[in-house]
Amino acid sequence: MSSTVRVENIKKHEETYNSILGFYDLAEQLIDSVQHPDIQDKVSYLDFVEPIVEQLEGATDILSEEYRNFVATGKKPGFLTKIKIEKALNNIVTTLTNCKKNLEDKVKSLSMAIFSELQQLITASEKKLIEEVVPAFVQMDIQMKLNSISMAGGKR
Repeated sequence: MSSTVRVENIKKHEETYNSILGFYDLAEQLIDSVQHPDIQDKVSYLDFVEPIVEQLEGATDILSEEYRNFVATGKKPGFLTKIKIEKALNNIVTTLTNCKKNLEDKVKSLSMAIFSELQQLITASEKKLIEEVVPAFVQMDIQMKLNSISMAGGKR
């Protein structure tokens, strides 16, 4: 393998890893949104955001660790690890889908500005998941059973 190909592979792995870590950024942005001046009932809003953040962080922990292991060893994951990765990916899909749905339910208590910002963050995260993260794990022979991946081109 030439050094150019290795450098390209390293860059691709770094991009994929950074895409996975982007879910930590989303979690942090959701926590930061609690301080938005338009959020009047911060405690109630935090109660809404906190479980979403926990789900995103837990799934991201698993995905980032398993992707690092794959890159470091070059070995595809075993059966139990594949199940763990599938569950983490499904957890992110479900969390993003439910967050979006629940935001629409909460729109009455949010200003349109914060609602729009959060919807854009979630939509960008869904796109990153579909276009960058899932393909990286499919490369690792993870059999995707993501029924809710209709996000890619279906209803939003």
